[in-house]
Amino acid sequence: MTTSANRYPAVLAILESMPQVQQCQDLTGKASFLIKVAVASVGNIETIIEQISSYGETQTPVVLSSPIKKQGITAPNSKIPK
Repeated sequence: MTTSANRYPAVLAILESMPQVQQCQDLTGKASFLIKVAVASVGNIETIIEQISSYGETQTPVVLSSPIKKQGITAPNSKIPK
């Protein structure tokens, strides 16, 4: 989602109220937020877009698969549990 900085509080408030929203990341570059949602249908995505589109521009990429799954990183000099 791309929105102006003065709309951030309102966008975050509405996203917090939506149970479908799993994550929201603040981004650099043109886009303001990356919003991850879990929904049962495309119709549910449309409903979310309708609810937030008055706050800014949305784009809707859909994850088809996750061919590479990594668990995370380990900080340097940290002990890895056995």
